[in-house]
Parts: sequence; structure tokens; C-alpha cells
Amino acid sequence: MVGSPFNGRWACYAHAGGERNATFKLFFCFPPLDGDPTVGCYGEGHMGGSTWRERLGAWKEILRTNKLVEQADSLNAEYVVDFDMEEVEKSLRKEVVEKASDTNGGRALWISKRWWRYRPKLPYTYFLSKLDCSGVAAVVFSEDLKRAYVTMKEGFPLEYIVDIPLDPYLFEIISSSGVEVDLLQKKNIHYLLKPIGSVDERQSMYKEVVLGGDVWDLLDELMSYMKNPMQYYEKEVAFVRGVLLSGPPGTGKTLFARTLAKESGMPFVFASGAEFTDSEKSGAARINEIFSIARRNAPSFVFVDEVDAIAGRHARKDPRRRATFEALLSQLDGEKEKVGVDRFSLRQAVIFICATNRPDELDLEFVRPGRIDRRLYIGLPDAKQRIRIFGVHSAGKKFADDVDFGKLVFRTVGYSGAEIRNLVNEAAIMSKQMKQWDDVKA
Repeated sequence: MVGSPFNGRWACYAHAGGERNATFKLFFCFPPLDGDPTVGCYGEGHMGGSTWRERLGAWKEILRTNKLVEQADSLNAEYVVDFDMEEVEKSLRKEVVEKASDTNGGRALWISKRWWRYRPKLPYTYFLSKLDCSGVAAVVFSEDLKRAYVTMKEGFPLEYIVDIPLDPYLFEIISSSGVEVDLLQKKNIHYLLKPIGSVDERQSMYKEVVLGGDVWDLLDELMSYMKNPMQYYEKEVAFVRGVLLSGPPGTGKTLFARTLAKESGMPFVFASGAEFTDSEKSGAARINEIFSIARRNAPSFVFVDEVDAIAGRHARKDPRRRATFEALLSQLDGEKEKVGVDRFSLRQAVIFICATNRPDELDLEFVRPGRIDRRLYIGLPDAKQRIRIFGVHSAGKKFADDVDFGKLVFRTVGYSGAEIRNLVNEAAIMSKQMKQWDDVKA
């Protein structure tokens, strides 16, 4: 090889070109001297090889036999191998597709139905370190190979998003780690792009949900957090951990939870307080189980109806109920906040929502701030809400000409939404019994 000195020092450039028998050069960058950087060229030639990996292997052999790396180190220089990145991308895509064929698209389909827009991002270097220590279970590449959806073997959270640079060595590392690999196809992508609309859009989408303005404000607050949880975490602001819904029976507390579950499209674990006291399985184990499910699928919601059954003032008197109550408090407190690359903490990953008809019966330790941060009273509907509820439950039915919901509104003062629904249904039943079924269209 022939060298070319420049200002008394050497600089070299390595190019493993994208074509067969490509010209190669070796490039070294040296520290500037008196503000004048040194750049030069050391050696040119040709090498064969069918792939860029083979040409890179030939380059490594040249570097070893000519001891050029040792020379660069002695001169405090850095050398760079320049790849034809288009060829590298084609090679990576081919390798990913071949590896993904082993899963038959199963992993990609499962990944596509997850809630990835809410997953924390993992730095690329940390991802490589996890690969190096065999901590990664699966990697699903996006169609453009610029993003990876990563599932860890253990830890919390288990799922991350990683922005992938075009790294020539990445697939070699993945292969040596024994990681399951799949490729996300276009048909799967729509699962990942579910938008979260504004509160006005949600109200128009759920016209059958008749709730007060405060309820929609809370729904908007929760969805705003789920849209971008990192804006709170990065500013070290702890978000709402628990929400208590109270009010008379039939006013829409459970309806609120189901609306939130349907609108968010996120994991929602439902339970009733009676399940923890009547089940053969211990209540404490059941509490731990539902929170474990929620955290494995976080960010997520846990909803417990009739929470006074397990968090009432007298819960401590019975040993079994006391164990259940203490397990609930422990889960609400979570673990110490994590910092660093994990991003999501156990406390911020799950929002707990509960409902009761008897808020005054709840234990004060349960409802204190830090466990229950929002309290919302859902009262009986007013006149405007009752007329809307009549409209919702009478839709699709035929009524006699003299039926006037404007008058019925004043005769149903004190009715809940559930009672109004039952009133309309009873009218349809009575019509059938009175042989006037033709006037009713179910």
C-alpha cells in the first residue's frame, strides 16, 4: 500500500463500497494542529466480495496485517469505515424478513394490538446493552426499519419503543442474542395510530352518555394525560393516582368507567367490591392479581365498583377484609419512583378508579390525597339531562301522538338515568300487554 503524507502527518479513509470490486480507501482524522485539521489518504486498491459484510471482513484483515489501527492510536487519530448505506438497508431488510418468517407474523400481530403510543422510548445505546446481556425477548421492526417495538424478558415496564439508526452491526447483535424478530406490515399499522380526540369530539361520539360537565372535564383530564404522560414525568409532576366516583345508584358512575374504557382503547380491568369478599380466593391475592394484570399491560386503568365493600370504615375489624384492605393500600402506594431510562414508574403507569353509593362510609386512610386525588360526585340528572335521557332511550321506538316528554320531565324529578330507562322500557311492556304492540318498534 502507498501512503500520502499531508503536513507531515497521516490521515486515512476506509470505504467498503456498495458495488463488487469497489475502490477502497482508508480515512483517518487527526487532532487539529494550530487550528489546521489534517486530512489525507492512505492507500487505494480493489476488493471483491458479494456482500458488504465480506468486503468489511477483508478490510478488517487489511487493518490487522498492516497494523494501521496501532499506527492511528499512536498518533491519537480516529479511523472511520464508510458504508454504502443503501446496500446496508437492503441487507438488513432481507435479514429481518427471513428471520420474521419463523414467527409467521404472530408477534407483529400481537404487537400491533398493543398500546404503543403510550410506551416510553428507550435510548438506543441502552437497548444495545440489554441485547448484550440477553435481556430482550422480542424485537418487531416498523416497516421502514426506523423504529423497533421491544419486549423485555423481565422488569418494568416490559415494553419500549426504540428509534433505530441504520446500524450495520445491529442484526448481528440481535441474531447472537437469540431474540425473536418480526416485521410490522402495513395492514397492522392502523392499530398503532388510534388518535385521542378532544372532549367535544368525544361528547358527539357518545351521545347516549348523558353526564354532567364536571364528568366530561375529568374524562378530558385523564385522556390528556394518557395522550402524553411524559410531559408530566419529565417535569417531575405526579399525576392523579386514584379517582373516586360517588352518587346515588343509577346515576352513571359505572357508565363513566365504561365510556373511558371504550374511548381510550386502553387496558381496563373491571372488578366489583363483592368479588373480593365472596370469592373463595383470598381478597388480598385477588387485589394483587388485578393490579399485576394492569401493570403488565400499562398504561392502564383499574375500576372497582362498590369499593366500600373492601375499603369501608369497618374493613379492619374482620381479619380477611383487613388483609384485602391493606393489599389495596399497598398497591395504591406502589413502589419508590424510578428515574432514568425506565421513564414510567409503577405509580404513574396505572390509574385507579372506584365507585360507591356511600362515600361517607369509606376509611379515611383510603381516601387521603396520594391515594385518591380526585373526587367526583355524580348526582341525579337535572331537567335538561332528563330530557336528553328520554331521547336516548326512546330512540327507535314509536309512541302515541299525545306522549310529551316535555311534561314527563317535570313528573320524573328525582329519577336517575337508570330509572328513566326502566320507565321507557316498562311503557313498551305495558303496550304489548294492552295489545298495542304495533305502535311500539323495539
